[in-house]
Amino acid sequence: MEKKKWYELAEQRRQVLNLSQVELADYFDVSQVTVGNWLNNRREPTLETIAKLLDYLGVSETVLHSDGSLSSGVSLTLGAEYQIKVAGELEFRSQLESPWQALDGEYITYASNDPRAFAVRVQGTKLEPRIGNGEFVVISPSVAVQQYDEVLVELANGNYMIKLFLAHRDGLYRFIDPNKGFNGEEDTRTTEEVRRVRYISAILKPKRELK
Repeated sequence: MEKKKWYELAEQRRQVLNLSQVELADYFDVSQVTVGNWLNNRREPTLETIAKLLDYLGVSETVLHSDGSLSSGVSLTLGAEYQIKVAGELEFRSQLESPWQALDGEYITYASNDPRAFAVRVQGTKLEPRIGNGEFVVISPSVAVQQYDEVLVELANGNYMIKLFLAHRDGLYRFIDPNKGFNGEEDTRTTEEVRRVRYISAILKPKRELK
């Protein structure tokens, strides 16, 4: 009977689901170092934690053996919570604003704790190196925006921007370019110019074929 170590399968699933170690650490209320130690077999969590971790990663019907291996009858699931809709596409080639192009029927694999989360595909090189051509940004509308968050800005004119959020006070929004940071000029917009600002929870690479 073929066996795989629980931490090997957990790491494999983490990569498939585009989950960072930081996100797992937040979920389990531990440090990123602790999660890294679990997945590299430098430190073994409790059996309860292993079970919870595997369940969170979509692994079910497992038999965990005393040597840390799992039987080959493992069932892998990708529930609806791991599939988020690619709702639209934005194109940034020579400009930092883009109209919205709606998409339908496309999904990517990502584990989000926001049931309203959706993804946006970014085309063009204007936002490189932070966001590459063909990459996705995951929007979490339920998460409150805080200072220095990367955000999707919907403007009253119908265009969209991706910026670093600085502040909103005295009737003004203040943003900066996510690539230039504090070395770049601030982009200041009035409250009337901005329709909505939403939190970007992740930047995902497009899927590639395995060698």
